[in-house]
Amino acid sequence: MKTMNWVLLVVGLLVGIGVGSMWPTASAQTIPNVASTSRYQVSAYAYPATPPQIPQHGCYIVDTVTGSLWHAGPDSQGRPLKVSDKLP
Repeated sequence: MKTMNWVLLVVGLLVGIGVGSMWPTASAQTIPNVASTSRYQVSAYAYPATPPQIPQHGCYIVDTVTGSLWHAGPDSQGRPLKVSDKLP
């Protein structure tokens, strides 16, 4: 009975490899040129708060062409504030 188990195991592996090789292999997606497709990168944040704190939210905006960093948050009164001229 032990040899029958080994035979079934080998046959199962061979059938699995044969059936698995019929499917196409995965391939990587093409990466677009980031400089030509997107100028700004945005990173948003939000956090809840318990009293007496106030929940806040906002975002950081990076201009990938000039390297400027902006912050739009509750303290910016509707306009993004420039944080840095050039990021390293």
